[in-house]
Amino acid sequence: MTTIDTHGNKHRGAGTPGGGQFDGHVRSAPSAADALVEQDEAPQEIVIGHGAERISVSQARRELPPGTRVQVDYLNRTGEPYGTTVPERTVASQSPHQMVTETADGERVHLDWRGTTAQRDDAGTVIVSNHMGVPMVAFRPLDGDEEASSPAAVSLHILDDFREARSTSDPDRLDYLAGSATEGVRLAALKNPLTTGAGLDRASMYRDNYERTQEALLRHQNVEAEQLHRLADSEYGGIRAAVAAHERTDTHTLRALARDEDASVRSRVAGNEHTPTAVLDELATDRDSDVRQSVASNPRTSVEMLYRLSHSDGFTKAQVAKNTSATPEILTRLAADTSTGNQTAAMVAANPAAPREIVNRSAREGDSWVREHAARNRNLGAEETRLLARDSEHRVRRALAANTLDDQTLGTLARDRDHFIRSSVAKNPATSSPQLSAMANDEAVPVRAAVAGNPRTPRRVLEHLANDDAQAVRIWAEQTLGGTTP
Repeated sequence: MTTIDTHGNKHRGAGTPGGGQFDGHVRSAPSAADALVEQDEAPQEIVIGHGAERISVSQARRELPPGTRVQVDYLNRTGEPYGTTVPERTVASQSPHQMVTETADGERVHLDWRGTTAQRDDAGTVIVSNHMGVPMVAFRPLDGDEEASSPAAVSLHILDDFREARSTSDPDRLDYLAGSATEGVRLAALKNPLTTGAGLDRASMYRDNYERTQEALLRHQNVEAEQLHRLADSEYGGIRAAVAAHERTDTHTLRALARDEDASVRSRVAGNEHTPTAVLDELATDRDSDVRQSVASNPRTSVEMLYRLSHSDGFTKAQVAKNTSATPEILTRLAADTSTGNQTAAMVAANPAAPREIVNRSAREGDSWVREHAARNRNLGAEETRLLARDSEHRVRRALAANTLDDQTLGTLARDRDHFIRSSVAKNPATSSPQLSAMANDEAVPVRAAVAGNPRTPRRVLEHLANDDAQAVRIWAEQTLGGTTP
């Protein structure tokens, strides 16, 4: 009988020729070299991006010729492989514009090469990044009968930076990432509200920022005048126009943008309440009518210039008519203007700076469009307010229901036959708690929902509405009870 010990050495047992004797063939424990051979033969863990180097897109296409079987891993915003299964596909076609891969079931997926960049890692995986440099998908060619397998990890520092920029609350890290050479990382940092002015300043230095990255910089709560000044040189007219309208844009930048070749930019400058009066005076003679109209509506425009513009074309007059800086004399004259039909008279009727007698006369004598605008003016007299509460036009009554502060009028409109008008009463912040309590039993769901959303509604009523048959009513009641809005 022969036995084998734990090291693989053979021994003859008793009862056999030479029993109990060692056979002399020594088999030692596996050496380190043997272990390495066995390790090499074992399946290797796949790490996407290990040793990745930049290659051209044309080289990436050559790495993935038609007929190549590939493992496809989509990289989501957390930087981890997407999904629980690993798709295996075959490259069906390849062109300078797109690559088409196909699953075993015949499903085809198109990859647009335009604007992308590529890398290749140590395992031969081709990693494709979007037009802002953030990796989005990896293609690993499969050899022979090799099957796709889940990658162990993703080792791409850009994805790490992208993920951190989206989630970190460390202002120092955010300021660092906002200066990344990869625009996708900069954009992620700019969308993080905790990025400070220093980080925004770093991001604004890059001349290769795409329009949406500039928009993110422009809309950030910490944007400062210096970054806005840089954005004023943007090649995108929409960005320059947004800078021109921004409340933090300084007068130096506004003066420069007032000479912009794009009329929409000049119009935004003309409408900015921080634009110096001297610049507004220059823009008042602009060749573009929209620019002149913006000057006419700007409260900072001088009275002298408003007087001149009130003698201009009809549409410019209408803009002067709604300007709260216009004098009573100007508004009184414009109330009788008919150069734009009833538009100018309506703007005067809604202007809180208009003399009360003009507003009251508009409510009594104007057409329905003018009366509707008068109903929005809280300078309306008590008699005229009650008159409009019985107006034959529902839109007049609705405008009054949404704007009046008069408790008696609100009570009248709360019983209106039109549920849209009753709903406007229920939404009005001036409506009393007793009135809201009474309206909580209204047959119309929009009315009860409006009551449920009004902060003045008593708590006991809200608790009742939280059990309403209508879901919309329940949602508004629960949100108001919680101190938030849906």
